[in-house]
Amino acid sequence: MISCRPFLNTDPPLLVQVWKRQPRQRAIAQGITTKILEDLVFSRPWFDPAGLMLGLREGEIAGFAHAGFSAKEDGSDLNPACGVISQLRVIPDAGHEEVASALIEACLEYFSVRKVRECFAASHFPWSPFYLGIYGGSRIPGVMSDDISMMNPLMIAGFEASSEVGVFQKNLRDYRPRIDRNLASLKRQFDFVVESDPPANSWWEACTLGESYRVRYSLTDRTSHAAVASVTYWDMQPLAASWGARAMGMYDLRVADQFRRTGMATCVINESLKYLAQDGVGVVEAQTPLADERVCGCFTKLGFGQIDMALQLRKSAFRSTTDASP
Repeated sequence: MISCRPFLNTDPPLLVQVWKRQPRQRAIAQGITTKILEDLVFSRPWFDPAGLMLGLREGEIAGFAHAGFSAKEDGSDLNPACGVISQLRVIPDAGHEEVASALIEACLEYFSVRKVRECFAASHFPWSPFYLGIYGGSRIPGVMSDDISMMNPLMIAGFEASSEVGVFQKNLRDYRPRIDRNLASLKRQFDFVVESDPPANSWWEACTLGESYRVRYSLTDRTSHAAVASVTYWDMQPLAASWGARAMGMYDLRVADQFRRTGMATCVINESLKYLAQDGVGVVEAQTPLADERVCGCFTKLGFGQIDMALQLRKSAFRSTTDASP
């Protein structure tokens, strides 16, 4: 018999036990500990024990699912109308489908009581409330395409793919910066500025990435010193610990409106890669929706290769099967 209950303070070792029994995948961190869960999950100011569901079979741990909330567009607060099933982890065995179904239903019931209007699975950066650093990569792009133990039960429960996100990586060993006339011209017109541990752009960013090492590279106007383009990276720990190279994840690329389609994005990324390589970084990861041909083309031009893909799964106008209203 399967039962679900909310998180208790004594449960972290059980969550670690479930996580360590997941199939080995590039985008799922290995060596998870209770300390890592404390740092990346329980310490978030919006953590609600009632949203973290444990699935039990005859009293023994069989899996867990984590329901939470996205953020407002400006990152200033939670968005209570948008729910997120951040994780669904079930111990692989003959009854895992039943456990997964019960856990998803418990999450949907949690959302139903709180009058959530739509929900996502794993969400999409930057609105993923938990697990950045142990799932997904440089961002949490949705559900990874090879994560079938999470993907299949959610699709059966009525979640639908809203977009595809490509995961791109570039090896910086023996890196040589791209050189062409346009890039050289832009470099002569603007100053290149490096800023370690820059201020967060929002409350949400401060809460999700504030403890990670971050570095921002900017092209600035030589008169006003205002940034016309910038790209920010974070040290992808602990996820990248098993990759065999120091990895930095691109999470924020900005270009001023008047400089779009001028090659400015390519220029600031190109220069940043040179500095990252000099700093001993071996791998850089970036993500973007595959429908964004312009950004995909920029990554390809700079030598990034697509290594993975994720689906952003969405469910709207849902209600729990335990909701008896007509």
